[in-house]
Amino acid sequence: MRSLDTVVELFGLVTQDMKWGAAPPTKRSLKRIHELLGVRIPQVYAKVASACPNYGAYLNGIGEDYDHDVHMLRLTQWFRGASEPPLPTHYVLLSHGHDGDCDCWDTREVAASGEHPIVHVSLESGYGDEPPRVQITNIRYASFAHYLRCITVYYAEASRSSASQARVEKLIEILKRENECN
Repeated sequence: MRSLDTVVELFGLVTQDMKWGAAPPTKRSLKRIHELLGVRIPQVYAKVASACPNYGAYLNGIGEDYDHDVHMLRLTQWFRGASEPPLPTHYVLLSHGHDGDCDCWDTREVAASGEHPIVHVSLESGYGDEPPRVQITNIRYASFAHYLRCITVYYAEASRSSASQARVEKLIEILKRENECN
């Protein structure tokens, strides 16, 4: 799957200088996440998390470092444990943007891909509100692979300061030619 290899390489370049390392997934950590949250981590997620040491910059951790600040279990527990939880319990947080924007699996649905669709929610308008307000946007992804392609291109275009800039530009061009991202 050439496109996936391109995405993983570009994601690695985009995150290489970030200090958000998270442990790579193991069979045990993926099983624990499935048992506690009811979602199966897609193979694409496990691949990028295994290949990119700083994947925690943009994706929640899925390794055995359960106490890490960006681990999926820890963040989901925090978002669900508030006195007025900002996210409904049917959302499983896979990316917390540190700016009020979050990407979540909607566990009420299963897309044609066999995965839960990914929805983008904004908590920005709800900061400081009691109770917090969640704004569901119209940004949706039917699979993690599509989501990863789109966020990787987005972050690569936004961070055009890499020492590997020529390679980044080439990979962006390849991905844009192969895929439509909203």
